Amino acid sequence: MRVRLVLNSVGGSWILGRFAHEFDTHLRARGLVVDRADEPSDDADVNHWLQYIQYASAKRRGLDTVLVTHIDQPIKLYILHRGQHTVSAFVCLSAETVDDLARRGINRSRLTAIVPPPDEGFTQRRIVIGLTTRLYDDGRKREDKLLFVARSMSLRQFHFDIIGSGWEAVIPQLENAGATVRYFAGTEDAAADYDVNRAWVPGFDYYLYTGEDEGSMGFLDACAAGVPAIVTPQGFHRDIPAGMMHPFWTGDDLLEVLVNLKR
Repeated sequence: MRVRLVLNSVGGSWILGRFAHEFDTHLRARGLVVDRADEPSDDADVNHWLQYIQYASAKRRGLDTVLVTHIDQPIKLYILHRGQHTVSAFVCLSAETVDDLARRGINRSRLTAIVPPPDEGFTQRRIVIGLTTRLYDDGRKREDKLLFVARSMSLRQFHFDIIGSGWEAVIPQLENAGATVRYFAGTEDAAADYDVNRAWVPGFDYYLYTGEDEGSMGFLDACAAGVPAIVTPQGFHRDIPAGMMHPFWTGDDLLEVLVNLKR
């Protein structure tokens, strides 16, 4: 099958040009013969017009399909009325436009809707959860609550930025649950290490502190940076209630919070 994409050079300089490129790429991948020109072809099995204004004075050439974007002027509606007797399909970008044009006198049998898909290469950004605390052998920071979550749900929608030593045994378990992790254990230079906090904390989507020992200084940094916090409602956390977006105590509580954060 031969397909001609009808689009002039002016119309091909922006969104319609992207549409033409995607049509060309995917139709060729399916074995069709595709070309693109300013005018339709008598030799093509399908002429697909990407600018319906160009179709106003066209003669029928077998199977003609026409892309329809917004109709915001009377002359544009007139063009569709004039062309509906020869076109095989007006391809709208939404069902709403199909319904609107049908109400305005375009034969519904000539109308169809295809919602444009997103381009390749766009992926959903992970939710960034930041922690700025050291861990200790006695488990005093209650990291077991986070490990409980890692055993209980997929973390594929999450990325963890972790600042502080002692996380080497925890990180693989987060990654096994699907999370990605950026880790800075720290050095002997406290001032230089805190520069990492200043750089990372504003990029958190949420700040997490699992400890129950009066409060986290990182919580104060998060509040100053406008980062909502997932923390235990105790100590000086309680003195800044607006910063405690998601208070929790138990592993089940934390699990519920992260489940609800998933997009």
